[in-house]
Amino acid sequence: MSNYAKPILIVVGPTGIGKSDFSISIAKDINAEIINADSRLVYKHFNIGTAKPNATQLKTTKHHLIDILNPQENFNISQFLDLVKEKTEEILSRKKIPIIVGGSGQYIKAILDDWTISKVPPNKLLREELEEKIKLFGPEFAYKFLEKIDPLRAKQIDPSNHRRIIRAIEIHESGQSNSTSFPLFKSYSKITIGLTLERKLLYSRIDNRVDKMIEAGWIDEIKYLIKNNIQDQQSAMSSVGYKELYEYLTEGKESLADVIQKIKFKTHKLVRTQYNWFKLSDKNIKWFESTEKGLVQAKNFVISKIN
Repeated sequence: MSNYAKPILIVVGPTGIGKSDFSISIAKDINAEIINADSRLVYKHFNIGTAKPNATQLKTTKHHLIDILNPQENFNISQFLDLVKEKTEEILSRKKIPIIVGGSGQYIKAILDDWTISKVPPNKLLREELEEKIKLFGPEFAYKFLEKIDPLRAKQIDPSNHRRIIRAIEIHESGQSNSTSFPLFKSYSKITIGLTLERKLLYSRIDNRVDKMIEAGWIDEIKYLIKNNIQDQQSAMSSVGYKELYEYLTEGKESLADVIQKIKFKTHKLVRTQYNWFKLSDKNIKWFESTEKGLVQAKNFVISKIN
């Protein structure tokens, strides 16, 4: 392995596909350390419902960006990219391979496509004002406003993506622009593999995993979070499963069986969203079936690229 090539391995795929287990397995073969790219795993005490690597796995293979924040803290893509860049350089300096594993589609996509991310902090008052106007004047209001103040940026954004539109307005109103930001990962040689599975089989895996999470004490985990004053409006509690079980425990409007079915359904929906971030037709991603045979092929492919 050339120290100057700066190779990094990126493992993508939908939730429940086996990214973490694969990454831990191959880390031993290529002398690697793992960087988490799942926005939920950065939070302490969110363990069962996030399928966080267990103590044995964390001891066996060095992981980064897990349990780095308290649940009350916010975490954004700019912070994530800065931390990943820092950890990537640390790992490479030790003559090891960084494996970035995710998780959160936007976070990984930012690395794959060398996004430029502005350092402008969120403007809560402006966001609330824009969201209120969207409610009053319709969803097209914010996009038309962006077209007026920054037509070039407007052309780069999907008119239905309100979050990105509001963020673009926020950056423009600050007096700064994306031209002051620089891609952090352009200098690396990216080896990107994706794990996939026939949709029906993946949904079955997910449903079984949800049942096992409940059996493992997921509800008790959320009771602990509630007892420690973690509220549902905090970003850590907004992920699929946590939000539904929080409402079940605090409101009690639905039966547990109905809530579990809702979690399964919403996780299936999440999978469909994740496949929009990482398309099977993407030529920059080498896809493998998450089966015994496919995982062996994936491992052999990575080893051939690293060595």
